[in-house]
Amino acid sequence: MTATENLDAILEQAQRRNRAAQRRNLVLNGVTLLALAGLFVGALFIVQSAHSKVERAESRLSELREETQQLSRTKDELRQSVAELNHKRQALEQDNAKLTQQNDSLSETVAQVQTIAENEDDLPSAEVVDSLKSVVLKTESKRDSAYEAWKQGRAAVLAKDQAAARRFFEKSIETDQSYAPPYNSLGSIAFANKDYDATIAWSARALQRRPSYAPALFNTALAHEKKGNLAEAARWCTKADKARPKWTSVTSMKKRLAKKGVNCGG
Repeated sequence: MTATENLDAILEQAQRRNRAAQRRNLVLNGVTLLALAGLFVGALFIVQSAHSKVERAESRLSELREETQQLSRTKDELRQSVAELNHKRQALEQDNAKLTQQNDSLSETVAQVQTIAENEDDLPSAEVVDSLKSVVLKTESKRDSAYEAWKQGRAAVLAKDQAAARRFFEKSIETDQSYAPPYNSLGSIAFANKDYDATIAWSARALQRRPSYAPALFNTALAHEKKGNLAEAARWCTKADKARPKWTSVTSMKKRLAKKGVNCGG
């Protein structure tokens, strides 16, 4: 074989190898492109899935914000309702105090009228009428003044000014010694100062003037409870419950006593 033939054979062999390498490169490039395409599709799917999750999260966040705003509005409405109920409760308490005052005033007037009536035979008719008018006017004026002083004392208690409250309560008693509430209010001040014996004593003075006065009955029960006299506490708690059924303060005491094994009936 000549040198030319050898050269041609070498060149042909090199060309075959070159074509084989090109085919391999094409295959490798195709596989690479397919892999990249798969990666791109996978990445695109992940991005779309993440985007969908973000949208759902944003939607849920918007719903939660709206629910939070609704809860906030509901909370504000409840606060307003509670404030209105407290205002109505205070108004009812004032009305009840006025009715109590009027009832006490009428009771005192009836007692004095009965005293005058017993001597009616000794008095001319006109004098009887004038005496009755005098009793009614004097009693109403005195009780009104006592009530106003007591009400000022209550305001001082709310303002946490015990000294001023005590002065107003003492003024109420000085104005009308037959008016029960200020005695009990002085007992409440004693209770706040942990002087439970004084609380019982002041409540007793209130009950001398009005035996069914529920706040005084309750204060007595409360003082005995603090002193550890649970049997006495239950006895006075029962009286308070009968005087004012379903009173929240009494109901709470009944539950406390029940946990200690003491029954407060009524």
